[in-house]
Amino acid sequence: MKNKLIMGTIAAGVIFSGVSVAASSADDGQGAVKEAESGEANKLSVAEAKDIALAEKDGYVVEVELDEDDGVSYYEMELENGKAEHEIYVHAYTGEVLKTESDGDDDDDREGEFPSDILTTEQAVEIAQAEVDGTVTEMEVDEDDGRYVYEIELGTDNGETELTIDAVTGDVLEIEQDDED
Repeated sequence: MKNKLIMGTIAAGVIFSGVSVAASSADDGQGAVKEAESGEANKLSVAEAKDIALAEKDGYVVEVELDEDDGVSYYEMELENGKAEHEIYVHAYTGEVLKTESDGDDDDDREGEFPSDILTTEQAVEIAQAEVDGTVTEMEVDEDDGRYVYEIELGTDNGETELTIDAVTGDVLEIEQDDED
């Protein structure tokens, strides 16, 4: 009899906690978002955000910006595929796609596809972070004087640092420090 009473109490506790979890996840989602945003370690990497964006639209990531609006941090990912440009907004902590925008005219100066030997965004980030200890806040691949370069901005303890990296060779072409004052 005691065992049945104990088992009944445990079962009720499990059911109650399950209902509590379900009820708490049924809120507007802001509690979970604020909790997720409380730690920098929970922030998605550029590579993770890129994978989410590429799952939404085909193309090549040409620009990444970490931004915040109304207390919500997100990655703004710009993709091109030779036919169209796409902007995909990915929540920096949950990975939720917040919004997508597409422009049918790819009016960029680039012709067609990127060279096949261009570094991936992950490789470019690794090179930048090997040079400067920081978090990527903005990234763009651009054609400069006939060659492709990554322009990567990192937030550091000493302010913002921008690196220009040859997108084919991986050579660091320029490092520019913007000190906090």
